[in-house]
Amino acid sequence: MVVVSLLIATVSVLLLVFSKSGSNTQPPIEQLGVMPQETPPQYVFINAHELRLRFGPSTDYDMLKKPDGTQRYATRDEKFLYKGESSDFYKIEYYDGNEYWVSRKYAYCVQGSPSDDWAAERRIRGFVSDYSVLSELASGAGWSMVHQLFAPNVERYHDSRNETVDQVAQHYAKYDDVFGVYGKHSKPRWNTLTYYKSGNRYIVTYIEDYTIDRYDNSKYSIFVLEKHFELNSDFKIVSVYDVQKSKRTKQD
Repeated sequence: MVVVSLLIATVSVLLLVFSKSGSNTQPPIEQLGVMPQETPPQYVFINAHELRLRFGPSTDYDMLKKPDGTQRYATRDEKFLYKGESSDFYKIEYYDGNEYWVSRKYAYCVQGSPSDDWAAERRIRGFVSDYSVLSELASGAGWSMVHQLFAPNVERYHDSRNETVDQVAQHYAKYDDVFGVYGKHSKPRWNTLTYYKSGNRYIVTYIEDYTIDRYDNSKYSIFVLEKHFELNSDFKIVSVYDVQKSKRTKQD
Protein backbone atom coordinates (compact mmCIF):
# COMPACT_ATOMS: atom_id res chain seq x y z
CA MET A 1 0.00 0.00 0.00
CA VAL A 2 2.87 2.34 0.84
CA VAL A 3 4.47 1.68 -2.55
CA VAL A 4 1.19 2.31 -4.39
CA SER A 5 0.64 5.54 -2.45
CA LEU A 6 4.15 6.73 -3.35
CA LEU A 7 3.56 5.96 -7.05
CA ILE A 8 0.26 7.84 -7.05
CA ALA A 9 1.88 10.82 -5.32
CA THR A 10 4.76 10.86 -7.84
CA VAL A 11 2.39 10.77 -10.84
CA SER A 12 0.33 13.62 -9.34
CA VAL A 13 3.44 15.76 -8.88
CA LEU A 14 4.56 15.11 -12.47
CA LEU A 15 1.11 15.98 -13.86
CA LEU A 16 1.12 19.21 -11.86
CA VAL A 17 4.58 20.15 -13.17
CA PHE A 18 3.63 19.46 -16.80
CA SER A 19 0.38 21.38 -16.32
CA LYS A 20 2.17 24.47 -15.03
CA SER A 21 4.92 24.36 -17.62
CA GLY A 22 2.29 24.01 -20.36
CA SER A 23 0.43 27.07 -19.10
CA ASN A 24 3.57 29.18 -19.56
CA THR A 25 4.12 28.06 -23.18
CA GLN A 26 3.44 30.91 -25.64
CA PRO A 27 0.87 30.15 -28.34
CA PRO A 28 2.03 30.26 -32.00
CA ILE A 29 2.56 33.79 -33.30
CA GLU A 30 -0.41 33.42 -35.67
CA GLN A 31 -2.71 32.81 -32.67
CA LEU A 32 -1.60 36.11 -31.15
CA GLY A 33 -2.76 37.93 -34.26
CA VAL A 34 0.77 39.12 -35.07
CA MET A 35 2.09 38.10 -38.46
CA PRO A 36 5.74 38.36 -39.55
CA GLN A 37 6.59 41.75 -41.06
CA GLU A 38 6.66 41.87 -44.87
CA THR A 39 10.03 43.00 -46.19
CA PRO A 40 9.55 46.31 -48.03
CA PRO A 41 10.43 46.06 -51.73
CA GLN A 42 13.42 47.91 -53.10
CA TYR A 43 13.26 50.20 -56.11
CA VAL A 44 15.90 51.61 -58.44
CA PHE A 45 15.47 55.24 -59.47
CA ILE A 46 17.22 56.62 -62.53
CA ASN A 47 19.28 59.76 -62.02
CA ALA A 48 20.35 60.50 -65.58
CA HIS A 49 18.84 62.09 -68.66
CA GLU A 50 19.33 58.94 -70.76
CA LEU A 51 20.61 55.69 -69.25
CA ARG A 52 21.21 52.57 -71.33
CA LEU A 53 19.44 49.33 -70.44
CA ARG A 54 21.78 46.37 -70.96
CA PHE A 55 21.27 42.61 -71.11
CA GLY A 56 24.06 41.99 -68.59
CA PRO A 57 26.19 43.71 -65.92
CA SER A 58 28.88 45.03 -68.23
CA THR A 59 29.32 47.52 -71.07
CA ASP A 60 30.16 44.50 -73.23
CA TYR A 61 26.48 43.47 -73.28
CA ASP A 62 24.02 44.66 -75.93
CA MET A 63 21.44 47.35 -75.19
CA LEU A 64 17.63 47.31 -75.34
CA LYS A 65 16.26 48.72 -78.60
CA LYS A 66 13.03 50.39 -79.70
CA PRO A 67 10.90 48.93 -82.52
CA ASP A 68 12.69 51.19 -85.03
CA GLY A 69 16.10 49.86 -83.96
CA THR A 70 17.25 52.91 -81.98
CA GLN A 71 18.34 52.63 -78.35
CA ARG A 72 15.70 52.59 -75.64
CA TYR A 73 16.82 54.53 -72.59
CA ALA A 74 15.68 54.83 -69.02
CA THR A 75 15.34 58.49 -68.08
CA ARG A 76 15.51 60.62 -64.96
CA ASP A 77 13.04 59.70 -62.16
CA GLU A 78 11.93 56.45 -63.77
CA LYS A 79 11.36 53.77 -61.14
CA PHE A 80 11.95 50.02 -61.44
CA LEU A 81 11.77 47.05 -59.12
CA TYR A 82 15.21 46.08 -57.78
CA LYS A 83 16.24 42.49 -58.64
CA GLY A 84 19.92 42.39 -57.71
CA GLU A 85 23.25 44.09 -58.27
CA SER A 86 26.89 43.70 -59.21
CA SER A 87 29.75 45.98 -58.29
CA ASP A 88 28.89 48.43 -61.09
CA PHE A 89 25.30 47.67 -62.14
CA TYR A 90 21.78 47.27 -60.71
CA LYS A 91 19.53 44.54 -62.08
CA ILE A 92 15.99 45.87 -62.61
CA GLU A 93 12.65 44.43 -63.64
CA TYR A 94 11.49 46.40 -66.68
CA TYR A 95 7.88 47.16 -67.53
CA ASP A 96 7.67 44.16 -69.86
CA GLY A 97 8.63 41.81 -67.00
CA ASN A 98 12.11 41.17 -68.37
CA GLU A 99 15.26 41.96 -66.40
CA TYR A 100 17.95 44.39 -67.53
CA TRP A 101 20.99 46.10 -66.02
CA VAL A 102 21.66 49.82 -65.48
CA SER A 103 24.83 51.56 -64.32
CA ARG A 104 24.96 52.22 -60.57
CA LYS A 105 26.81 55.45 -61.34
CA TYR A 106 23.57 57.01 -62.61
CA ALA A 107 20.97 55.28 -60.43
CA TYR A 108 20.18 54.80 -56.76
CA CYS A 109 18.30 52.21 -54.73
CA VAL A 110 15.64 52.96 -52.10
CA GLN A 111 13.29 50.84 -50.01
CA GLY A 112 9.59 51.33 -50.56
CA SER A 113 6.44 50.72 -48.59
CA PRO A 114 4.87 47.24 -48.68
CA SER A 115 1.53 48.96 -49.28
CA ASP A 116 2.65 50.36 -52.63
CA ASP A 117 0.40 49.18 -55.48
CA TRP A 118 3.42 48.33 -57.60
CA ALA A 119 1.55 46.07 -60.04
CA ALA A 120 -0.64 48.96 -61.22
CA GLU A 121 2.15 51.52 -61.04
CA ARG A 122 4.43 49.34 -63.15
CA ARG A 123 1.73 48.97 -65.82
CA ILE A 124 1.13 52.73 -65.85
CA ARG A 125 4.84 53.57 -66.03
CA GLY A 126 5.18 51.02 -68.81
CA PHE A 127 2.30 52.66 -70.63
CA VAL A 128 3.88 56.13 -70.37
CA SER A 129 7.18 54.75 -71.65
CA ASP A 130 5.45 53.02 -74.58
CA TYR A 131 3.40 56.09 -75.43
CA SER A 132 6.59 58.14 -75.51
CA VAL A 133 8.06 55.64 -77.97
CA LEU A 134 4.90 55.85 -80.11
CA SER A 135 5.14 59.65 -80.09
CA GLU A 136 8.61 59.44 -81.61
CA LEU A 137 7.87 56.88 -84.33
CA ALA A 138 7.52 58.01 -87.92
CA SER A 139 3.83 58.19 -88.80
CA GLY A 140 3.92 55.20 -91.12
CA ALA A 141 5.51 52.99 -88.46
CA GLY A 142 2.99 53.56 -85.68
CA TRP A 143 0.00 51.51 -86.83
CA SER A 144 0.61 48.35 -84.78
CA MET A 145 1.63 50.29 -81.66
CA VAL A 146 -1.54 52.40 -81.82
CA HIS A 147 -3.55 49.16 -81.76
CA GLN A 148 -1.42 47.96 -78.85
CA LEU A 149 -2.00 51.07 -76.70
CA PHE A 150 -5.57 52.12 -77.53
CA ALA A 151 -8.87 50.43 -76.67
CA PRO A 152 -11.02 49.30 -79.62
CA ASN A 153 -13.34 52.26 -79.04
CA VAL A 154 -11.94 55.62 -77.95
CA GLU A 155 -14.24 58.15 -76.32
CA ARG A 156 -11.90 61.08 -76.85
CA TYR A 157 -8.86 61.52 -79.03
CA HIS A 158 -7.84 65.16 -78.52
CA ASP A 159 -10.61 67.16 -80.25
CA SER A 160 -12.32 64.12 -81.80
CA ARG A 161 -14.99 62.07 -80.03
CA ASN A 162 -16.11 58.46 -80.27
CA GLU A 163 -13.54 57.06 -82.67
CA THR A 164 -12.41 53.53 -83.35
CA VAL A 165 -8.79 52.50 -82.90
CA ASP A 166 -8.48 52.29 -86.70
CA GLN A 167 -9.53 55.94 -86.99
CA VAL A 168 -6.98 56.91 -84.35
CA ALA A 169 -4.30 55.02 -86.29
CA GLN A 170 -5.24 56.99 -89.40
CA HIS A 171 -4.64 60.25 -87.50
CA TYR A 172 -1.15 59.03 -86.64
CA ALA A 173 -0.47 57.93 -90.20
CA LYS A 174 -1.18 61.47 -91.48
CA TYR A 175 0.57 63.46 -88.75
CA ASP A 176 4.03 63.91 -90.28
CA ASP A 177 2.70 64.95 -93.68
CA VAL A 178 0.05 67.30 -92.31
CA PHE A 179 2.46 69.19 -90.05
CA GLY A 180 5.60 68.94 -92.20
CA VAL A 181 7.51 66.84 -89.66
CA TYR A 182 10.59 64.67 -90.17
CA GLY A 183 11.48 63.87 -86.54
CA LYS A 184 9.87 63.78 -83.06
CA HIS A 185 11.31 63.70 -79.54
CA SER A 186 9.32 62.86 -76.39
CA LYS A 187 10.67 63.25 -72.83
CA PRO A 188 8.20 62.55 -70.00
CA ARG A 189 8.97 64.33 -66.74
CA TRP A 190 8.67 61.28 -64.53
CA ASN A 191 8.58 63.27 -61.31
CA THR A 192 5.26 64.83 -62.46
CA LEU A 193 3.51 61.49 -63.07
CA THR A 194 0.32 61.07 -61.04
CA TYR A 195 -2.49 58.56 -61.27
CA TYR A 196 -5.53 57.38 -59.37
CA LYS A 197 -8.28 54.84 -59.90
CA SER A 198 -11.85 55.96 -60.56
CA GLY A 199 -14.25 53.03 -60.87
CA ASN A 200 -12.62 50.62 -63.32
CA ARG A 201 -10.44 53.32 -64.91
CA TYR A 202 -7.07 54.86 -64.20
CA ILE A 203 -6.72 58.63 -64.57
CA VAL A 204 -3.14 59.46 -65.57
CA THR A 205 -1.46 62.86 -65.94
CA TYR A 206 2.13 64.02 -66.41
CA ILE A 207 4.21 66.72 -68.07
CA GLU A 208 6.06 66.01 -71.30
CA ASP A 209 8.74 67.94 -73.16
CA TYR A 210 7.89 67.40 -76.82
CA THR A 211 9.93 68.63 -79.76
CA ILE A 212 9.23 68.12 -83.45
CA ASP A 213 11.65 68.63 -86.32
CA ARG A 214 9.78 70.63 -88.98
CA TYR A 215 10.81 71.63 -92.45
CA ASP A 216 9.68 75.17 -91.61
CA ASN A 217 11.61 76.34 -88.53
CA SER A 218 9.41 79.43 -88.21
CA LYS A 219 6.52 77.25 -86.98
CA TYR A 220 6.02 76.13 -83.40
CA SER A 221 8.07 73.04 -82.69
CA ILE A 222 9.08 73.03 -78.99
CA PHE A 223 6.26 72.26 -76.56
CA VAL A 224 5.64 71.61 -72.88
CA LEU A 225 2.51 69.48 -72.71
CA GLU A 226 0.31 68.40 -69.84
CA LYS A 227 -0.84 64.91 -70.85
CA HIS A 228 -4.24 63.59 -69.75
CA PHE A 229 -5.28 59.94 -70.15
CA GLU A 230 -8.05 57.64 -69.07
CA LEU A 231 -7.09 53.97 -69.21
CA ASN A 232 -9.49 51.05 -68.90
CA SER A 233 -8.94 48.03 -66.64
CA ASP A 234 -6.63 46.56 -69.32
CA PHE A 235 -4.56 49.78 -69.27
CA LYS A 236 -5.69 50.71 -72.79
CA ILE A 237 -6.44 54.33 -73.74
CA VAL A 238 -10.10 55.32 -73.85
CA SER A 239 -9.45 59.07 -73.65
CA VAL A 240 -6.46 61.31 -74.33
CA TYR A 241 -5.91 65.03 -74.71
CA ASP A 242 -3.11 67.55 -74.15
CA VAL A 243 -2.96 70.97 -72.52
CA GLN A 244 -0.21 73.15 -73.96
CA LYS A 245 1.74 74.79 -71.14
CA SER A 246 4.14 76.55 -73.49
CA LYS A 247 5.25 76.55 -77.11
CA ARG A 248 7.97 78.21 -79.16
CA THR A 249 9.81 77.95 -82.44
CA LYS A 250 13.41 76.85 -82.87
CA GLN A 251 14.16 80.43 -83.91
CA ASP A 252 13.02 81.91 -80.58
